[in-house]
Amino acid sequence: MLRAGFYDHYRAEHPVAGWTYDPARDFEAEYQNPDTQPAGRPTCKDWWAEPQIGLRKKVLDGSDPKWWERAWNFVSKKWNDIPEEKAADKASRW
Repeated sequence: MLRAGFYDHYRAEHPVAGWTYDPARDFEAEYQNPDTQPAGRPTCKDWWAEPQIGLRKKVLDGSDPKWWERAWNFVSKKWNDIPEEKAADKASRW
């Protein structure tokens, strides 16, 4: 699903609140308010996988527990003995 060189190349079009500005990565970013701490433009891969503020965490934290139970049942039947973390990866991308 995460192809090397693809998701680690593309990044957010605009600065994303909560992401630290990285001058090596975000050098061309424009900011409307220079008095505030600038936000960064994460790569798609980082935006998805960052364990504290990433999209994967938001998807899993925001999902209905009953939906997660159904997804877990489906994934565990389709892929026998899959670890819960791998199941979460598969389910969060549906």
